[in-house]
Amino acid sequence: MNKKIISLALAGIISFSAVFQALPVNSFAYSSYERIAGKNRYLTSEYVSKRNDSKTVVLASGERFPDALSAVNISNKFDAATILTDGRSYSVVDILKSRNAKKVFLMGGVSSISADLENKLKEEGFNVERISGINRYETSKNAVRRAGYSYVGVASGNNYTDALAASALLKQEDCGLLLVDGDKGYTAPIGTTVKYTFGGSRTIPQNGGERIYGVSRFETAVKISNKVKNPKTMAVVSGDNFADALSATNLVVSDDAIIMPVQKYPYYDVIRKAREVEQVIFVGGVNSISDETASMVIEKGISPTVKPSVGDDFDTAGLTEEQKQLLQDMEDFGNKVEDDIEELERIIEKIKQLKPQIQNSLETVKKIIDFLKNLVNSGDIKDTASNLEKLEKLLDTISKDLPSSGQLATELAQLKAKIDQIKKELQQYEKLLGAILGKPGNEALKPAADKISAATNQKVNDLIAKLLSGLIGKQ
Repeated sequence: MNKKIISLALAGIISFSAVFQALPVNSFAYSSYERIAGKNRYLTSEYVSKRNDSKTVVLASGERFPDALSAVNISNKFDAATILTDGRSYSVVDILKSRNAKKVFLMGGVSSISADLENKLKEEGFNVERISGINRYETSKNAVRRAGYSYVGVASGNNYTDALAASALLKQEDCGLLLVDGDKGYTAPIGTTVKYTFGGSRTIPQNGGERIYGVSRFETAVKISNKVKNPKTMAVVSGDNFADALSATNLVVSDDAIIMPVQKYPYYDVIRKAREVEQVIFVGGVNSISDETASMVIEKGISPTVKPSVGDDFDTAGLTEEQKQLLQDMEDFGNKVEDDIEELERIIEKIKQLKPQIQNSLETVKKIIDFLKNLVNSGDIKDTASNLEKLEKLLDTISKDLPSSGQLATELAQLKAKIDQIKKELQQYEKLLGAILGKPGNEALKPAADKISAATNQKVNDLIAKLLSGLIGKQ
């Protein structure tokens, strides 16, 4: 991975707005645009769902993206609205009443949407039906069966971008969405035929129907969208934060939308696609789609900082399938590192929540925070690996001052273990890159490999910076 000093313009990480955000509907080039966002994922979901006045609603967990993806089977088939819920709060009952909903599907088991909420909905007179399974994959199968599809498109249940991007094509082709575990073989529901596989063979090794993939999940999204005929709308969502992105499935039904997950610097193809539709809708606040990213999509000119798509960078037609797969491997491996860093953030949040309960250990947490403040202020962050190593050494030191048991000690131990895992993955990533570029005949891969490596490096460093920012937080 290319080494570089992380820009601590990260200090510019913007928090979600405390109020509903909506860019005014404006015109650019050939399209209008707007932003739909609330102060959290549930309000964003509520606002987006209002564009679909269907009396049939699917409730899905806002905490677990697989259930919300499986809801696509019901929303596409029955033109239903999808609303995200925490699975416990009765506030969703009032939302359903306000739209005069009649039929309510609950997607997932009681750990996703509680039995108490289900009973409350029934008491209020809604026609309630739960679709669930023993895991995310069985839930997906049961949703396909309930909707009565004859054809399915297959996507990984371990990440959300491929499946989310596929929702518009699946509606057009009257196909269900089947989530599968890419590490294992799968069996399609009886009576169904696999028409599409979304993602490369590393993501889903088993072949089925037409495989649509690119060298990155963002290029995969572009390739999927290119198969949708005459979309009216492009819903732009974060390719890194599923919370707001899941709500965009409503726009497939209400606005004939394609869903386009993007990174900080979108591909040229995304900008071009924005010119082909009647409107562009950014789903989520500035923490999901920054104003900078949004402006790149809607500006008439293409900013020189926008990263080109692979097709603009080198000729994919000149590569063998094996070489394309190597690039896909790089992208997938980078995604794994990114996922693990996001797990670090969740552990950090647990530690922060413990602070009020561990007055005797506040000095320990303060040591971590002071260290990170100094690290940020000095700009002494050469690259992700060394950054993680410094944090790991600090945790080694302060752990000696802690009791051998207790929740703080447990969380710090988990943090340290995850850091060690990521360090090893970064080393393996370096080896993979070296193996790709060092093999005779792979010279043509260098432009793409360098681009993917730089993009992964940037994303990983941004995540680390976000993690540090979260630790520094409000004291």
